Amino acid sequence: MEHITYEFIDDDSEKMRIMCSMESAFIQEDQARHTQAYYEKVCKNATFLVARDRKEVCGFCAFYDNDMETKCAYITLIAVDSSWQAKGIGRRLVMKTIERACQNGMKMIRLEVAKENFPAISFYEKCGFQRWKDDDNSFLMSRYVFTAKQL
Repeated sequence: MEHITYEFIDDDSEKMRIMCSMESAFIQEDQARHTQAYYEKVCKNATFLVARDRKEVCGFCAFYDNDMETKCAYITLIAVDSSWQAKGIGRRLVMKTIERACQNGMKMIRLEVAKENFPAISFYEKCGFQRWKDDDNSFLMSRYVFTAKQL
């Protein structure tokens, strides 16, 4: 576990390769939205953070942190390979995403999660997210982001 590194990826083809290789870690949650067009949008517009053990991809987080009007970031995809789950990688991905969003001037970060995805809801709550909106099939969750100076 001491070999896990976290890096931001800019190359769209690498983002696409990583998302496609890890589909099984997230596809069951919301199969309808995971289309080629959706992947291309994520590659083009999202900030992409990847966790690796040496060269092996353990997980990733794709998020938007460029809405300077609302100053609200949005996690669109997060996935950790099943062999790496329960080792703190998901939490580190979320915390590093929050740090980056804060550095980019964001004040809040949001995400959407399927109502029946109880493990993910619990995970996000442990990361400080709270449910703020209840849609038909999903919860919208959010949390404020702070720097150490702001606390």
